[in-house]
Amino acid sequence: MEVIRVTVDQMVDEIFCSIVHVAAGYRSNDLRDWIETNNSMTLAGGPTNPVIESVPGVLRQEKGGAYTPSVVSIGPVHRGKLTSPEAIEESVKESTYMSSLFQRTGSNGGQTITKEGCEETLRPMANTLKACYPAVGQPEEDIVSIVTIDCCFIIELLYRHYTIQQRSDPILRDHLKSYAVRRDLLLLENQVPFSALEELFNLTVERFHPVEPTTAANRSQRRRPNISLTQCVLSFFGDMMGLKDGDISKKGGGSPIHILHLLHMCYKPWRIEHELGGGGVVIPRDQGHPCSYKPTAAQLKTAGVHLRKSERGNLFDLAFRSPFVINCRSGKLEIPRFSVSNITESFLRNLIAFEHCCPWVGSYFTSHALLIDILIDSVEDVKLFEEAKIIQNDLGSRDSVVQIFNGICRNADPHHFYYNKLFNTMEDFCTPQRAEMEIVKRNCAGNLWIKLSVFAASMLFFLTLLQTVYAMLSYHHPRKA
Repeated sequence: MEVIRVTVDQMVDEIFCSIVHVAAGYRSNDLRDWIETNNSMTLAGGPTNPVIESVPGVLRQEKGGAYTPSVVSIGPVHRGKLTSPEAIEESVKESTYMSSLFQRTGSNGGQTITKEGCEETLRPMANTLKACYPAVGQPEEDIVSIVTIDCCFIIELLYRHYTIQQRSDPILRDHLKSYAVRRDLLLLENQVPFSALEELFNLTVERFHPVEPTTAANRSQRRRPNISLTQCVLSFFGDMMGLKDGDISKKGGGSPIHILHLLHMCYKPWRIEHELGGGGVVIPRDQGHPCSYKPTAAQLKTAGVHLRKSERGNLFDLAFRSPFVINCRSGKLEIPRFSVSNITESFLRNLIAFEHCCPWVGSYFTSHALLIDILIDSVEDVKLFEEAKIIQNDLGSRDSVVQIFNGICRNADPHHFYYNKLFNTMEDFCTPQRAEMEIVKRNCAGNLWIKLSVFAASMLFFLTLLQTVYAMLSYHHPRKA
């Protein structure tokens, strides 16, 4: 059985190749200088000057509401622009959340942190914070103040959720409002720098949260709180794509720019072992835009390829399995299970916009969304996904799933589509003869008399063949009298 899988090595190679491709035309000894002077990437493939990117106009014009906050603005970009009656006022952030966080800092008898103390902590970062919002013309002091309030709001909200204090929180106890806040905190333009969040998290939570127990190993070291900002973020947002427990966790690869980038880092594959000797093969890296072969799930079924839920946990780990005897058995396209909810479209569109603005992070979500867009074109395709238990449809309507994925990548083609090899292999498998065989199999499966006729004809053919062989053997080797 041949197995075609998209490996992480392929994806990592593509990210580096995208950097080299952009630098085409430069002298080889100038490549390092070109990359180091580019303000959006380094030789390691990360940001030198993190920026809260603006959604490109070509993406916003498709569905602007997917990138605009509805109940809470974070950072200076959308501050004061919310018109919904459910919007959280800036005064509520200060009086309900920031003041509560400060009160906690003095709960153990220590000095209570103040807003001025937090601003003083962030003031050395003032130039960096202002540079994070190039489209905003506010003074540094105003940006420091805004970031301080929003960071404290996020930290207190995350801490209340992490320590199970939902009943006393006006956001967490309201399921719909909590859902809306989660959505808004994952918008590309509605972010604060993760470095500022970490500074204030360490300044505040470290003062009141229980610390690590003393052991022989850490007796001489400063004990840290047995909680981290990443833990709080992942606890609050959970698994946005409905994967199995334990399939989303912080991977290596540097510090995130913001919360949306952190979740991107958690979902993207970090290491997948090659199945050497186990049927798996390492496929060459794909190049360029998606191939011309773009079948829907229903068309694949007609051509002899059936969908099957992959038991592999990573969202991007797809595989195509072809049988040994091609004309006798169907191929299997294995896709990891994921869920579709009211927040899915906004989440995916902002991740796609993030990958569009920051090519060095790869085209993971763009490639996956485009693959699903290709496979799903009608409610019949969604039905096949549901029957294979690949999609958990929390929307209730199959037509809603079609509307989400159709055109989700319009104007946002991936820098490198990671599933070209997968489609090319399926194209080679889906021959006209295979389609005809599938038609015969379906007709036989639905009619008992056809099954009996095929069985009788097969037996007659076998017996005729056996008789012919026996006659030939008798002719060439006659029995002796």
